[in-house]
Amino acid sequence: MSGPQDPSSADSQDERDIKPTHAKVAVVITDVAGYTMKVAEAEDDVVLRVAKDLDQFARLAAAEGGRVAANRGDGLKLVFDDPFAAMRASLAMQDWAVLADGQTANPKARIKHRIGAHYGEAVFLGHQVTGRAVAIAARLEQLCPPGKVCYSDDLHQLVGKKINYRRDFGGLEEARHLPTVKAWIAHAPNDLSSEPIALRRATGRTFRAEEEAADAYFKGYMRGVLSAIGLGLFVAGVWWMSLEAPKWFLRPEPGQNQSTGD
Repeated sequence: MSGPQDPSSADSQDERDIKPTHAKVAVVITDVAGYTMKVAEAEDDVVLRVAKDLDQFARLAAAEGGRVAANRGDGLKLVFDDPFAAMRASLAMQDWAVLADGQTANPKARIKHRIGAHYGEAVFLGHQVTGRAVAIAARLEQLCPPGKVCYSDDLHQLVGKKINYRRDFGGLEEARHLPTVKAWIAHAPNDLSSEPIALRRATGRTFRAEEEAADAYFKGYMRGVLSAIGLGLFVAGVWWMSLEAPKWFLRPEPGQNQSTGD
């Protein structure tokens, strides 16, 4: 007679029986900018504020038909079947955060969230959501300026002309093992900030700083090319003038006979 089955082995067997499925969805990932530093400054107040924000984010997502795929403590991974709902929820979340920031008494507990969003094919394995769509959304979240929504052009092509919101083109983002992503940055309705928008980079430089550096390099390169051409023409001119001019270029002196006959 066999004994009772080990529950852990049964769970492992169930996990092995699960087959991955694929579906096109909108993935939204949130994160608190500078969370570790904020916790070090005012741990209790920051933890409470983040928990309150994430609870509200989950409610706003649910109101748009979204669901929480993961809670990472300082951020959420959200999944939406409808890309329009994902964008509306993302803007509503940042809108809430702006208002909550103004009502936070402790200045050290005021926080800003970064939100990355992408529409593409994700892999579903049981309760887990992973795949390229999640990786791209996570990359956009890392690049997002605090208090904004950084989203892919795949999502922009679907919602950009049908939802009214302020937005800026963020540029092209290249990441290892991922396709090049064209990024956009959206502003929540209550976000009245007017500072220049720029994507964050792992190098510590912003997209605009890299763009300016590339522009300066190109201008310097063109100046070098033109200087080299000018110097070459000058040297060629000096060399030609130092040589005897071709006979066909010389005119005969007045009175000089051009024939040697009698």
